[in-house]
Order: sequence, then structure tokens, then C-alpha cells
Amino acid sequence: MASGRNESVTAESVCLEFDSILKEIQVHDAKTQALESNDSLTRLAELAYELGRSPSQYLIHVDASILNHDVFVLIRNTMINVFNKINNASEVQEVEKKFLNESSFMISKLVDDMNTAEPFEKLFVQASFICPVQQCLDEVAGSGKHMLEYDIIFSIKCILEAFTKFRTKTNSHDNSLLLLLLDSVVQCICATYYLKTFQNLKFDATQFHKEEDLFLNVCPKYIRGYNGKNRKEKMNQLSETILNHSLQLLNTFPPSEIQRCQTVILESLIELLSILVIVPIENFLKFERLISHLMLFIKDTESLLMETDSIKKSRKEEFILLTMTLVYNITANIKLRGYIQQQHKDDIELFEKLSSTKVTENHQIQFIASILFCQLVSHDDIEKIADVKRMTNTLITYLVMSELDPLKSYYGIPLERLLTAVKELVQEEKVQETFAEEEKGLSTLVKCASETEYDDLTIKLPSLESLWTLVFVEKAAQSLKHNQHLIDYLKSILQIDANIPNKLRKAADGLYRKLEKEPERLQDKKTAESEPVNYIYDAMISYNHKNEEISHKLWQKLTDNNFRIWIDKEKMFGSIMERMAEGVERSEFVIICMSPTYAASPACQSEATYAKSKKRALIPIEVQKDFKPRGWLAILIGDLYRVSFTKQSFDRAYQDLLNQIDRNRIFSRQTSDVGLDLPRPVSERMLSRSTYRSPTLSMRARTDRETSPHQKYVSVATSPLPWACVDRGTNSRYRAKSRATSPMRPAMIDRTTSPLLQKRSVYTSPKQITSVSRDTSTDNSVRSISTAASDSHTTMRPKNQDSRICSLI
Repeated sequence: MASGRNESVTAESVCLEFDSILKEIQVHDAKTQALESNDSLTRLAELAYELGRSPSQYLIHVDASILNHDVFVLIRNTMINVFNKINNASEVQEVEKKFLNESSFMISKLVDDMNTAEPFEKLFVQASFICPVQQCLDEVAGSGKHMLEYDIIFSIKCILEAFTKFRTKTNSHDNSLLLLLLDSVVQCICATYYLKTFQNLKFDATQFHKEEDLFLNVCPKYIRGYNGKNRKEKMNQLSETILNHSLQLLNTFPPSEIQRCQTVILESLIELLSILVIVPIENFLKFERLISHLMLFIKDTESLLMETDSIKKSRKEEFILLTMTLVYNITANIKLRGYIQQQHKDDIELFEKLSSTKVTENHQIQFIASILFCQLVSHDDIEKIADVKRMTNTLITYLVMSELDPLKSYYGIPLERLLTAVKELVQEEKVQETFAEEEKGLSTLVKCASETEYDDLTIKLPSLESLWTLVFVEKAAQSLKHNQHLIDYLKSILQIDANIPNKLRKAADGLYRKLEKEPERLQDKKTAESEPVNYIYDAMISYNHKNEEISHKLWQKLTDNNFRIWIDKEKMFGSIMERMAEGVERSEFVIICMSPTYAASPACQSEATYAKSKKRALIPIEVQKDFKPRGWLAILIGDLYRVSFTKQSFDRAYQDLLNQIDRNRIFSRQTSDVGLDLPRPVSERMLSRSTYRSPTLSMRARTDRETSPHQKYVSVATSPLPWACVDRGTNSRYRAKSRATSPMRPAMIDRTTSPLLQKRSVYTSPKQITSVSRDTSTDNSVRSISTAASDSHTTMRPKNQDSRICSLI
């Protein structure tokens, strides 16, 4: 009938044809629309066959309202009657099974061609139709009934395929009737029949049998296609069983067996992995052995991909890709990541190898291998990645496609996991440059940060933090400054008081301040620098809250010793970044507590870079073992001396910090006349244990503070530039003679019998010091220095000051 059609067919002519068919078919029961004879059922089956093979010839792709015709109602009701007979264990004739077969296939094809889903929903997404199908599927899952009745199994398979496509097209994931089917499908996957069907697969099979297709292909697709509000609950319900099944199946099909298997086993494993990638990661904590099995497949990647058959190679590449994607998702859990790093540390280098073209030309495998390698190694090893720019471009593609996908996922990696990868990798300079050049990457991050449909903490927060890091790149900053939608969104967050997480508000505050406020604050920088600075605080401690234990201990020690310290230990009100900026501006020094979390924090980067722009003296301290600064932090601190709190005791490191404070105060005073922030001489930088006391600190020191370790030494200025350091102790064995030295080289005098403190630097001028006397009769001894102070300004300033100094910051 369909073969005789011509191009002049219209919707009206199609309906007339359906009318004529209805006249041929005799209905026995008007209520149930049960057909009177097998001939009528055969005629209806023929129509279903034609509609299934050539739906476009009936113009359904042009006008879906054709589905409202009574002939489709008759087909649906007849299918219901047949399913009811099956569920009631009544005898089902062969002609009925054939009709059910053809009409189910027709439904699957109709979804592909229709231009609107409303007529299909009105016809088939009804309890009268879905409930009998669900009941039949429950019997299959529960007792294995109908497993050998292939027409029935095929019919259920086609109906599930139809509803999978319908649900995706209409985004009707939480339709109550479709959820009923989902529960039955989950039961099928949890059933022992799923495991037995999988284990009984033949290695040389190239096509599924009908029951294999239902259990191993269609049911997994129906599950992973669900993206409703109860998704996590459904996956938790499924997780333990599917993880146990997976452990047994990966034992049954090890890498050596995968080498020789045909496409059916590969496709079944791919669908299994497709479910595993959406299982909540915490469920893997009890299945570490499963992770080891996955690592075995990855380890054998090179031999698996040595395949000549193009179809099999494509399936194997997809299998490897999903295996690596699953491992990458698992590394989101810190404990599981640690398990891989400890138990498979020798295999991690394989990811670096797979990231290049030496093993595979598949860019997606190379990309997943790259981000896996970055996840499992230190930041210092990231430079081993063969092509960081290509990796970043692929990451941007994944990010864009995931954001556009209704399931918010791309090749098994959910959007929130991709955003986490962006947040971690965007610390790298090459990644930053690529993102700054790719407008679609920036625009996707802006969209993820500002759209109301996204979760505040899992989507918006990493997006804002990534943008905050990228804004330090000039090209990206210029692009974001002209994005009025982003600016308006940031303002709206900062103006709303309720229901905004503090982390999100802080990220929005930092980004907005960097885009809008900081340029205004720095535009009069030259004028501000020419004015005297009235420091309220001796130092600001800039730290990441992951290192708050040692940072707070340091704060306590400094405040106990009468230092005035700014730290965000207490709750701050208003703009957090504004308060931090004020902390920088009102502090003489900024102590940088270096660690990986500090380097990865855009808030810490904002503090440190703003401190440098305000020409504050930076004192970097190491608070985490084996950390090596990279990227912006390495550039910022340059060759500044780093106080290590990890390679020595806290007390020794603290004394070292006091030395650095004194050094910086001396050179700050030395350079104040010329308005430059100049460094200490190279010779002084070598004296890592030397102690200096600034004149300002010495003059305001009180005698009741002499018991404090850092007040034992006092500097007495005899000219605007040089001064001598003399011992404050009273024991004669601490007396020392000072010797005059050139300003280029500080004098060394014996200060104590302790090996650690034997040498102290003394800045003097040959023309100034004539004698050093000490009255040792009392604790409050009088120090006197006779000097020749004349011509001190002219004699002490070198002709070429820049030749012996480098930038302090």
C-alpha cells in the first residue's frame, strides 16, 4: 500500500486511507475494541508493519496530529488486550504475537519521525497502556517468565526504546508512569537473569538474541537515560547489585579474553560501564577490587587497540574511553584517589603515555588520559603532558557539549566533574592562555555561573572560581569586563542577603572586585605611593583555610610577642575582599603561607597580587612539605628567601621569620628616601640566620619586653641609612667588637656562643663608627655609640645603587 504512494499525498488523503482500513476491520466488543476475527488482526498487523517501516510516507514527520486518527487508538487498544492475555496466563495465538511484534516496532519508529510529542503522549503515555507492559516486565525480571517467548521479549524491548527516546525528547523524566517502568527496568538489571544472560554470551557472537538485547542493551540505556530528580535515589537502589555484577563480569571477561571477543560482548560491557559512570562515587568505597580490575584494562590499552577490524576497534576504543572515564569520576573521592595513587602508582605514568599520539589517535582517550594524569600526580608533573593546548581545547569542547546536553553530561563525565577539572587545571599558565583565547569556553563558564537552573555549590561555585582565576589573564579580563550579563549577575549576588552560600558570595565578591573595583582602587596608585603610609598592622597573614592550624598558631605567637597582625580569623562583615584589600593596605608586610591549596585559590592570588601592586614587602613561608611554587606564585615570590616551617622546628622557623621581618624593615628604611622598594644585597641574602632589628621597632621597645626572644637585640640608628646592631645582654662573654665595613658588605660580629646565632649582620659605615661601649652592670644597661655623623647622607649613598640590589618583591 505504501509503495504505491506519490509525492501528492496529503494528510487528508492519509486519513481517508485510514478510514477505509477501519471499515475493513470488524470489532467484536465496542468497549474493549476486541477484534472479531484473525483476519481483522492480520490486516491491522499489516498496517502496523507499513507504518513501522515507512512512517514518513504517512506524513507523520510533517503532521503528528495524524496520530489522533482512530486507527491508532484501535492499534493501542488491541496491544493492551494482548498484554492482558499474557499477564493472565491466557493462551496467546501466533497471530496476536505477530501483531504485538509489529505494532511495538511501529511505536519505536513513530517517536523518531514525529515533529511534536503531544499526540504520542496522549496515545501511549497512559496508565491503561503502560501498566500491562510493566506487569509483563516484572514477571520477566522476577521469575524469568517469557524469557524464551521471543516475540513478547522483542515487543517489550521496542516499547522501552520508544519511551527512552520520548523521555529524552520531551524532558519528561519525572513522569509518574515512566517512573513505574524505570522501577521494573532496575529490577531487570538487579535480577540474576541479567548476570546469567551476560555470562552465557558467546565470544564469537556478532548479534544479540532478543532476550540478550533486552537485558544487556535496552534496559541499561533506559536507566542511564533517566535524569529526573530521583536519579541518585534510583542509582543508590541499583548500585550494590550492579557493582557486584560488574566484579563478577570483569572476572569472567579479563583483558586477555576481550582481545578475541566479537562486538556483542564489547557492546554489553560498554552498556555496563555506561551505568557504572552514573553510580554515585561513594558506593565504590566497598569495591576497591573493582577499581583494580578497571586499571588492568587500562594497562592493556595498547594491545587492545591493536585491532585491524574497524568496527571492533571502534568498540574497543569506546570501551577504553568509558573505563578511563569511570576511573576519572572515581578520583573525585579523595580516599579512592589515594587508593589508586598507592596501589597503582607504577601505572600512573601510563596515563601520560596515553595522552600522546604514540598509542592512539583517539583525541578523547588522549584527553581523559591527560586529565587523569593531572588528577593523580603533583602539579610539577603536569608539564609532562605532550600537548596542553590540545588537552585544554578538548576540555572546552567537553564543557560546552555537556552544558548543552539535557543530561548535563558528555561521554559519561557530568558537568560538575568537568567544572572541577577546569578549576584545577586553570591554575596552569598554558591552560589559562587557551581559555583566554577561546570565547566559547569563557561564555560557557559565565552561563554555568549565572543561570538559575544550576546548583549553587556544584555548578555555579566552581564556574565563578575558574573565572576568578582567569581574570588575572589580561585578555580574559578584557572579555569579561565587557560581559554586562556577568557584571549584573555579580551585583545581584552581592546585593541579596538571604539564601546565598558564603563561598559563592566570596567568589562573586572577588571576581567583581577584580573586574570593577580594583582598577578604580589602583588608578591613583602613584599619588597614593607619594604620601606617607600609616601602618596599623605590622603584618598581614595571607593563608588558605586548609592551612589554618599552623597559620593561627603563627598568629598567636606573633600577637603574644606584641606584633600587630591582620588575619581573617574572625568573622568579617560586608565585602570580604574589600576587608582583605584594606588589610593589605594597612599592613607593613604580607606573610604568604605557601601550599598547594594556597596556589590554587583565586582569593589568595588576589591578596598576594594586590599586595605586590601596593608594594608591600612579601615574606613567603612554607607550611606544607615538599611544595614547590609554580605559575603565578613562583613568579610573584621570585628569588625571595622562603622561611620553612616544614624542614625545622616551629621555634627555629619562627626566629627565622623574625629575622626576615627585621631585614625587610631595614631595607624599607634604607630605600624610603628614594621612594623605591629595594632588595637586600646579595651578600645579606646568604646570611639566612642573621638577626636585624629595625630602628623603629627598637625605639618603641620597652624594658619590660626584654624577656621576649625577638627583643634581645636593638638597633641604634646613627644616620638615615646605616646603623649598628649591639647586644642587649649583660654577660661579658656576649660582648663583641664591631668592625667597619663597606655598605656593599655587612660586618660580621660574634653575638652568642650558640652555633645557630653566632653571626649577626651589622650595617655600618667606615666614617661613622669609632667605638662601641657597653655598661654591663645592670639589666637596663646604657648603650652609647660615638659617631661621626657629618656628611652621612652623601657619604653613605652608593653612586650606582641599582647595581647592587634587586627588587624586594
